[in-house]
Amino acid sequence: MPLQGNWDFGLATERRRHALNIQPVIPFGISKSTNVILRVILPLTSQPGSTDARINGMGGHRHDVFFSP
Repeated sequence: MPLQGNWDFGLATERRRHALNIQPVIPFGISKSTNVILRVILPLTSQPGSTDARINGMGGHRHDVFFSP
């Protein structure tokens, strides 16, 4: 399962934003000759808030579907 980490520096007085994208790729066989491949991107983020607290959560997710012989 691919994981992608991103760090953005220099946000709001030298504070950082962190993002972790979880990107599983899941194949499904729908017949002997055809596969459906599902790719999902789930971003988890942590960024500075208006005070010293951080805001954590899940961003907008994306689904891709591919057909393969």
